[in-house]
Amino acid sequence: MHNFWKGKKVFITGAKGFIGLYLTAQLRELGANVEICEVDLLKTGLSEQNYSKIDYVFHLAAYSPAVTDKVNNSAVEEQNIKMTQNALRLAQSHNAIFVFISSTHVY
Repeated sequence: MHNFWKGKKVFITGAKGFIGLYLTAQLRELGANVEICEVDLLKTGLSEQNYSKIDYVFHLAAYSPAVTDKVNNSAVEEQNIKMTQNALRLAQSHNAIFVFISSTHVY
């Protein structure tokens, strides 16, 4: 299994979050070429960016307001849907496998 990830190009959204940090480190340790999303998923179409061939897209990013914030559920849903659509379009444009990892803020 260790050789499976060697040389694979993996794109990760939400790589700076709790799970994303560990996923990024583990995939790099297994030999994957990991690129983390550095753009605002709400403002930028990822599929329009000039990324080299991607094999896997791991989508972990989510808009999750602080517990103390006044929450507009429709806005939270809309933003999370838009981010997921952008990540899905990127995967589709590279014919990559899409892996969705989520939290209760999204569903």
